[in-house]
Amino acid sequence: MRRKQIGMLLSMILLATIPFTTGAAMASSPVEEPQSLIGVTFIAGYILKPEISERNIVTAKAVLLFYYDRGLIIKDSGIVTGLKNIRFRNTPLMLISEPDAIGGVMAIGVCTGFHIMR
Repeated sequence: MRRKQIGMLLSMILLATIPFTTGAAMASSPVEEPQSLIGVTFIAGYILKPEISERNIVTAKAVLLFYYDRGLIIKDSGIVTGLKNIRFRNTPLMLISEPDAIGGVMAIGVCTGFHIMR
């Protein structure tokens, strides 16, 4: 009888520690950034001061940008805010408006190589 009570007590203690260990594991794992190397990404939103390189790669700061990444295996979507740096390859299916007074543009369309930089 005593052995059964000790076993139940140990199992309850182990069950109580599971949320702490999973919470610590989730807090230490890095947040995966969306990155489309093979597939295409649909983006729409407002970006600041885009710089287009000679290889047609656009780097900018996202004020508010929605993305939908349709890869071969993984589908990913989300919203980028807070002036995070982004990078994508400009394609003929992208529409980038003329800059406004503060250098912001509206971007909408399909691009490749979308990446949120840290």
